[in-house]
Amino acid sequence: MRYFLFLFLACLLAGGSFAQKARPKKPVPKAKTTAKKTVAKAPALATDLDRTQLAEGLPVVTDFVQSELTATDPVNTSAEGQKRYFDRYSLTLRQGDLLLVEYASEAYRVMLGLEPPKEFGGSGKAVFGYDSLHFDNVLSKTVFQFEVPASGTYTLLLTSADAQKVGPYKVRKFLLPASAVVPAANADLCQKITYLMAQSRLDFNRLQGKKTKTDKKTGLVETYQSKYEVVPGKSTDIVRDYDLNKTKLNATLAEFTKKEDALKALDQYAAQLKACVPGWEYSELSGEAFKEISAATYADFLTMSMRVLGRKKFAVVLGVD
Repeated sequence: MRYFLFLFLACLLAGGSFAQKARPKKPVPKAKTTAKKTVAKAPALATDLDRTQLAEGLPVVTDFVQSELTATDPVNTSAEGQKRYFDRYSLTLRQGDLLLVEYASEAYRVMLGLEPPKEFGGSGKAVFGYDSLHFDNVLSKTVFQFEVPASGTYTLLLTSADAQKVGPYKVRKFLLPASAVVPAANADLCQKITYLMAQSRLDFNRLQGKKTKTDKKTGLVETYQSKYEVVPGKSTDIVRDYDLNKTKLNATLAEFTKKEDALKALDQYAAQLKACVPGWEYSELSGEAFKEISAATYADFLTMSMRVLGRKKFAVVLGVD
């Protein structure tokens, strides 16, 4: 099955008639009357994932597109008459940089391909990624990693793994430099959150330092010191839960001796968080010893929480799943 999917993508990438052209603009779809809330998708252009370039000294940049595959998009028809529609995006990449592409849809099983510049071999050296799981009609997602071998303009192709599928999708690009660069100590919270969102796609492997704790009961939860401190001098830890197959980063942002001061600071940090990730879904939980405000999407879960660390010791903690 994998061979035929890759062969299909190679055929698409080899089709030069669509390469490097801006996609025709699509009409914004009308909202449908269903139990599920629908969001109109803005027309996308081939350069929409190439808006933000990775300048020297930056730790990460990101671009996000929300669009859809339609029956008016370019199409590849197999010998059996099966049709797959696709969108193309151009990406300006530098040698050595790390490209992360997260592609997701609730309408079909996702598949993508990346073609290098023509002067470096074109579709003969294309690389691919797709969701190998059975589509459950809820969400299909793949995270594609690519270390750039040569500078130039690459072509990203987005399509469906199964024929005759159309519908909305979301795609996010992260670019990280070849050398390890972290946000400056005085960088704003939004830049730090974007950096941590990119690192979460790498399971925080680049940030993992020495092990500091192992859960004595099960031995399945380990805590590691992060090489990057979100706030210098404050603890930043990576917690790996092998039982739940989950990894989370917790970063202490501030500490207080009074609970009311901690709660006030939490509200201020939460306001900054919402400004960094507008349009996300927000929720709030609270109890005697904690208060937590979360922001979530189909791929990310961020929290701002107030925690009681001890007698007259309170902290505001950022969590990144």
